[in-house]
Amino acid sequence: MEKANLQKIFNSFQNGVAHRGLHDDARPENSKAAFAHAIEEGLPFETDVHLTKDHRLVINHDHELGRVTGKDGTIEQLTLEQIKSDYRLKDGSQLMEMGELISFWQERVPMVLEIKEYFGNGEDIRKALKPLLDQIKDPSKLVLISFSPNAIRVWEGDRWNRGLLIGGGEIATLGDVSEWEFLDVDFTLLQDPRFVEYRKEGGKILSWTIHDENSLSIAKKGSDAMTFEILSPEALRK
Repeated sequence: MEKANLQKIFNSFQNGVAHRGLHDDARPENSKAAFAHAIEEGLPFETDVHLTKDHRLVINHDHELGRVTGKDGTIEQLTLEQIKSDYRLKDGSQLMEMGELISFWQERVPMVLEIKEYFGNGEDIRKALKPLLDQIKDPSKLVLISFSPNAIRVWEGDRWNRGLLIGGGEIATLGDVSEWEFLDVDFTLLQDPRFVEYRKEGGKILSWTIHDENSLSIAKKGSDAMTFEILSPEALRK
């Protein structure tokens, strides 16, 4: 299947990608309110998808639910019904299913979707996720990312551009990156000669996660677009 032009996608990221939605004290991360806020501002957003015990897809950053709900539990060890009935985000809302998010989103802004593999379940996530992603009309409105090469490798041949997430641990075992359409790199690693050379040769880098003016300056010099939180959209548009 034909992928969207990567330059077009990165052009749409130029004002920043809102990490876990455009969240704040009133709008919890990865909540419907945070996604609505990003859409209202016309900003792309990043979010995270997990597979439940009964093979349903739930939006949340961590595998563990304690930090965002105040109640212990692991998404992959719970059913969707348990998560919906027993857990709430800090604004009282339920965690969203992937299908709910797609219906609400309606391709109004680009989405960066991180696949959260859990003990090698990348292929199972793909089986559950593919029918939902097949509903998307414009392939320039979605990219897939993951720290797990396998979780995005299983999408080879599909129409989605894929980015390998790279942090401090991942850089130690970094191999051939030509397999991926782009890289998604911790901003503190951008000055590594491998990434400098990668960009010189035409590779695209999305950097994460930008929190302040200093990290913003580093990201602007070393990457083609950035994922941010805390910073205001106005600061990024300057």
